Amino acid sequence: MMDDAIAVLDKNGIDKIHVLGYSMGGYIAQRIALKYPNRVLSLTSLSSTADLKDDHPEFNWTPAPMVKLFLRSMLLKDDTSFLKYYFEAMQNTNGNDSYAMNLTSIGERGLYELHNRRGFNIKAGEHQVKAILASEPIYKQLQFQP
Repeated sequence: MMDDAIAVLDKNGIDKIHVLGYSMGGYIAQRIALKYPNRVLSLTSLSSTADLKDDHPEFNWTPAPMVKLFLRSMLLKDDTSFLKYYFEAMQNTNGNDSYAMNLTSIGERGLYELHNRRGFNIKAGEHQVKAILASEPIYKQLQFQP
């Protein structure tokens, strides 16, 4: 994906960029910065990691809660059930501070996805995690400068 982004820049004659990415996009942005450092003016990586397999106890990620939620999501029959699932999924992915988010906005987005885009593509999420797990950690390669 990073090479695709660079190909788009090349096609449009853009030499240097500020790179911003969220979640897997942040991971891709990190990879762009490492592979094409002469093209990156700045890097902003939001809600992403440089090493999904980090074994430090505080950061040991387990998919068990999300797997349970995804399996339960297959049984949802109505909007109320979906919203209960969706808010729990948001809390599992965003941490305990997710209560501070705008729940109305999050619920509206979730219902829009469910009704207008046929829900969330669980396979896409699985492919995303597999792609990151299959790649080598880049944490040590990244040098953070104030």
